[in-house]
Amino acid sequence: MLDILRKIQTHLIINSIIFIIVGSFILASPKTAYDVMIIIVASYFLVTGIIRIVTALYHRKYDQGMMGSLVLATLYIVAAVLLYTLADDMIKVIPYLIGFVILIVGVSHLVNTISFRTFFPVNKMPFYIYSIVLIVVSLFLLTRPVSMLTLLFQFYGVSLIVIGIVDLALLFYLKRKIIIR
Repeated sequence: MLDILRKIQTHLIINSIIFIIVGSFILASPKTAYDVMIIIVASYFLVTGIIRIVTALYHRKYDQGMMGSLVLATLYIVAAVLLYTLADDMIKVIPYLIGFVILIVGVSHLVNTISFRTFFPVNKMPFYIYSIVLIVVSLFLLTRPVSMLTLLFQFYGVSLIVIGIVDLALLFYLKRKIIIR
């Protein structure tokens, strides 16, 4: 039991440190963090594709099916090349997609609030405010996608920092409630 608690403690400490460091890096330099992330993910796909090719050649040696591994290897390598070369173009679409989705949700909430009939007296003002905030945020996303993309990425960095801090707080809480040495 104590061994499991020590593993949880080690896991929380390592995760917290990683999340805080990565979150701080993203928050401080979002463009560099984005570039590094693209290189890491593209490299992962490329290495996975190469491993799949080696696996396919190994299976061919033992008369096992290799076509599936070769197709998957090709898809990984193509994904790596596309991600590395077209990442900037693909990422520019995300604020528009998020903006359209939020706009649809905001307008839907506004229409529902306007047509909201109830037998109980309910203050509809919070529903109006929520709908209008959603619509304004969506319009901001649709009109300023590049600046919003950086802001969204920085928000992700802040989220990682908060997760790291919460994990450390959980560790201290567990240390106080359960004896972990």
